[in-house]
Amino acid sequence: MHTGCFLGFEPGGDTGGPKFGTALIRVENERVLRQESGLARSVDEAILWVRERLDGVRPDGVGIDAPLFWETGRGGWRAADTALRAAYPETRASVMSPNGGQGSFVVQGPALVLRLRQAWPGLPVTETHPKVLHYALGKRKYDSLGWQVMAAGLFDRWSQPQGDAPLAEHAYDALLSAHAAAEWGLGRWSENLVRLSPDPLFPSGPVDYAWPEAMTGSPEKTKPGRKP
Repeated sequence: MHTGCFLGFEPGGDTGGPKFGTALIRVENERVLRQESGLARSVDEAILWVRERLDGVRPDGVGIDAPLFWETGRGGWRAADTALRAAYPETRASVMSPNGGQGSFVVQGPALVLRLRQAWPGLPVTETHPKVLHYALGKRKYDSLGWQVMAAGLFDRWSQPQGDAPLAEHAYDALLSAHAAAEWGLGRWSENLVRLSPDPLFPSGPVDYAWPEAMTGSPEKTKPGRKP
């Protein structure tokens, strides 16, 4: 498939203003024809945001910046988490166990998956981690300048997309998540970090964790539940 419509979300709260990032991209013949991002205040508002822009089109995939599967070892650490911390030490502080996360994404992430699959049964979902992904793609620190530079030409492998630049950091995270879903859905990425987990649990149904490069970790080398 070289054509599709992909969504991205960064679940967040609404304290001090909307912090729930939303994004949509449409790809045709591997060229981004449309790219939009925005902010909402809740799961329901985020889904309404994309419905208003889909024009009845069924999405082909979604990327969500939230832990969407669990492990049951010490501290709830997942093999994917420890593998990312080991592979990208510059960003390790941003990778945490789901046990240590805020409800705005630990709870709202799986809730979003359930709502999306109520609307579009069988919708492919991939977990994302924009802050680490940003570094993995551009080897550039994630800061206010870094993400704006990346957003301006997201990614070199795509033709320059049409659409506005992200409104804010949360919108950028959602947009990067949508692009991850597109790369996965179009078959450009082949690594799935879920494979590192020996016995994962899926609270909202099966998901993937698409990644742009192969990881050297394994369930034997990266013990689930062991904090680095």
